[in-house]
Amino acid sequence: MTMNLIPFGLLELDATGRVLLYEPVNPSHAIPSPKSILGRNFFTEVVPFSQMRGLQHRFNAFVDNDEEEQRFVLSLPYNHGQVKIRFLLARFTRKVFHGFEGMAIIQISPDGEEV
Repeated sequence: MTMNLIPFGLLELDATGRVLLYEPVNPSHAIPSPKSILGRNFFTEVVPFSQMRGLQHRFNAFVDNDEEEQRFVLSLPYNHGQVKIRFLLARFTRKVFHGFEGMAIIQISPDGEEV
């Protein structure tokens, strides 16, 4: 998988990073497709890039503390260049989804778009 396949949109993850839900920005042209990443670990299977380690560290810290929301921007290689990507981590009431507890929503969008 290349960095061209960053899943822009909303993702619901459990505390381990397993993707429970993926709503792409443009469902008719979504790459990767929602079905291809459901049930997979976001950090080790969906975006297993060294540049995403910072996001994984922030996510783990977010899971372990009481913050309701965290927003930040990371610069990542994308389509033979760099792109600034905005992230929103938001906690929600835990719910069981296919046997897994939901923990957080991640919204991923190119910097400059509303988060």
